[in-house]
Amino acid sequence: MPERSDNGTGRADGWVSETVDSGVTYAYTKIGNNLGGRVSRALLACDGHALTGTAWY
Repeated sequence: MPERSDNGTGRADGWVSETVDSGVTYAYTKIGNNLGGRVSRALLACDGHALTGTAWY
């Protein structure tokens, strides 16, 4: 689940839920494109609970 912060503060202003097939060791998302001063991060979630995530970048 990618999240994006519109003002760069690392507070989620938008997110999108995307699935990943088992066995896949990479993923990409369109929410991180054309950030223009914004930051984004990725979260791994299961049943609505965040399990782990990347730093904001």
